[in-house]
Amino acid sequence: MTADPPTAVPGLARKLPHYGRYGYLGFRGEAPDNVLKGTFAAVDSPLVRILDAKGDAVRPRFAPRAPLAELPPAFDAARLAATVATLADPAREGRGLGSPGLEAATVWVERALAAAGLEPAGDQGFRQSFTWRGGSPERDITVTNLLGRIAGSDASLAASPVLVMAHLDHIGRGWPDVRAATRERSTPEPTTTPRGSRRSSSSPAPWPPRGARRGRSSSR
Repeated sequence: MTADPPTAVPGLARKLPHYGRYGYLGFRGEAPDNVLKGTFAAVDSPLVRILDAKGDAVRPRFAPRAPLAELPPAFDAARLAATVATLADPAREGRGLGSPGLEAATVWVERALAAAGLEPAGDQGFRQSFTWRGGSPERDITVTNLLGRIAGSDASLAASPVLVMAHLDHIGRGWPDVRAATRERSTPEPTTTPRGSRRSSSSPAPWPPRGARRGRSSSR
């Protein structure tokens, strides 16, 4: 049971004992005044049996009823799917280190951080770059992290930030030396396109998603 304002609690204490037959109640004001009451249909109770004209038990059918409260969705499923489709598109080439596909994904996420209102927290804007030697063939590869920040409102927590982290790079194409454990998650080499056929491409998904939450985040 919840009450807002709290001054309605004494009135609720006096009135609730008189509403014992109902399954849900709603009151308004400090008095408070009853504005909603009703009972929930018992459809699966082992103590309830609904019989037809012949005395046989039947499963009841109730008319659809709107919920007592319509809550907003926690996220936009369509926009989330579009974001995943953009980052996982074959044009990103599995987002392997040093690949043009990873750079394209980095630019896309970089713009997304700015559109969401985060402050740049890297060495060059959102970017924090360093050099790593590896790959096949082995070479020096520039690796980039993206860091965004939004200041909190409590100065006493300045030394205790909340970090939201995620990988932006992935395992690339993976062939032919992909590990067995990641074979199903790697991007295969493109197949030969017959002469005269057309290849399709996709455009980046719109950003930012509606209702996107702001916070400190980093992406590698």
